[in-house]
Amino acid sequence: MSIRPLTRGRPSLIGRLLLAQIAPMAVLGAALALAGALVAQAVVEKSSDRLLAGCVASIVAQIGVKDGQAKVALPPWSLALLDSPERDAVFYAVHQGPRLVTGYGDLPRPPVPAPNDTNFSYAKMRGYPVRIAQSTVMVPGVSDPVVVAVAQSLDSRRASVRELLFNLIGLPVLLVVAAAALVIPAVRWGLAPLRRLAREMRRIETGEQTKIESSYPDEPISPPSIPTTRPPSCRPSSRLSTG
Repeated sequence: MSIRPLTRGRPSLIGRLLLAQIAPMAVLGAALALAGALVAQAVVEKSSDRLLAGCVASIVAQIGVKDGQAKVALPPWSLALLDSPERDAVFYAVHQGPRLVTGYGDLPRPPVPAPNDTNFSYAKMRGYPVRIAQSTVMVPGVSDPVVVAVAQSLDSRRASVRELLFNLIGLPVLLVVAAAALVIPAVRWGLAPLRRLAREMRRIETGEQTKIESSYPDEPISPPSIPTTRPPSCRPSSRLSTG
């Protein structure tokens, strides 16, 4: 009986089993991370847009009329909803038609929404990427529509996305990594009988022993018959046959 050596360049049996176990978990972890990133982005954008719309509504509530012109007395607390540890840059502007009533005249003006509606868009303001909320209102006594816009930089949104991502997928990814690490000793333990059997067969081949002496787990499928003793005509060989 001869034993063929393993062909170099081909993965071992342990390597194949590890790949079959770890690869699906890695794919699952990547899919979970991607889905978590999309969910986190959507949740943070929705909640942050509500705060931005609340600031717009607080400014709308302060609009008055004097001599047919819109006037705004902006209290300090009107932008307090956007306070955050990241200290986002906040800009605002109120326009009556083309006329700037108050605020930053260089704030970008995306297409305005319909009356009594609010829209959102991304833009850049003084080097900051910002999210802009706009609302159009028809003020009694004012001929032109009044557009209120509030813009906020994105630092707090990005921080919220990072925190949500960590809480959302950190533990599942950690569990996948831990399971992948536990697969390695499990596979080695499961293949230990095969390694012992291979060693015994090499000893029989080289004449160091005459039969299989160890006991092995029973399998429901009968393996090919293996001689448990070395035939009398089999001479010890000094090297393994490669044929």
